[in-house]
Amino acid sequence: MRVSVYHNVARDPEGRMVNFLGYESGHPLVHVFEADIDLGGVVFVSALAEALWAACNLDPEWLTGRCAILARAYRDRRLRSMSVGDVVVIGEGEGRVAMCADSVGFSFVRPDRLNVVTTCAPGTQPWPTDAQPVCV
Repeated sequence: MRVSVYHNVARDPEGRMVNFLGYESGHPLVHVFEADIDLGGVVFVSALAEALWAACNLDPEWLTGRCAILARAYRDRRLRSMSVGDVVVIGEGEGRVAMCADSVGFSFVRPDRLNVVTTCAPGTQPWPTDAQPVCV
C-alpha cells in the first residue's frame, strides 16, 4: 500500500505558520515522503495513519519493525516531525484516502482538493520526482 506524507506550509498574512491551527482545504502542502508498505492483511486506514505518525515523530530507537524502518528513512531526509495540519495520503488513484493530523487523531479530507506545491523550508523538502518509495 502506498503512503505519502505532506507537510502543511500555510502562512498567515504576517508570514507566520498556521498549520498548527489545523488543515483547511486549499492550504499549500509539500509532498515530502513516500513509502510502499506490505500490509499482509486487512488494516484500517486510521491505524495506518497513526503508525505513520509514530514513524514521523518518534525516535527510530523507540520503534521496532516496519515503523523503525520508516522512521529512519524519514529522519534520513532531515524532515521535521509530522504536525497538526499535515496530511497523509493512503493508496493511489481513485481509491486513495487523505487524512489530516488533528490535535488528537486524524480527520478525512478530500484527496482531489489537495493544493500540492514544491516549496522548500527548513525540515520540508519536496519528494524528488525520480525517487523510489521506501519499501517496508
